[in-house]
Amino acid sequence: MTVISPNSTTSTPQWIDDGSGRHVFGIGNRVTQLFKSFVVSVSDPLIDDPVTGSRYTVIMALEPPFAVIKPIPVTIEKTDDGYVASFEDANVNSSGDTWDEAVSNLKYLLVDLFDDLVAEPTNTLGPAVQRQIEVMKLFVRKQYDA
Repeated sequence: MTVISPNSTTSTPQWIDDGSGRHVFGIGNRVTQLFKSFVVSVSDPLIDDPVTGSRYTVIMALEPPFAVIKPIPVTIEKTDDGYVASFEDANVNSSGDTWDEAVSNLKYLLVDLFDDLVAEPTNTLGPAVQRQIEVMKLFVRKQYDA
């Protein structure tokens, strides 16, 4: 079994090659301990954490002209008045009345934020925003017509 995202000591979701040619979804030490033998295939990338009530999923596609380079890990938390979906690595969060709506809103926010930030000269962005766009560039790209 090959871990594609090598940092297995964090709670960041990871894609793992199980040797069968399909990639499976794992969530790092804390949740992996809860689900020791539990993995979800790419066709059903959703894990519920019964201890925290969190949900984990991935964004596999975005609206054109944007493309997902590698699956975007998302944590979904229940709040008093809905749900918050977070792409924690890039510090991007969005909310919705349902978990599905929160993830959908996160997709739109990622596209808008990515488009705006890549258009800005790097020297006009603060360090936190520069880090944010660099992380996003690892997961998202804008496809241009040839």
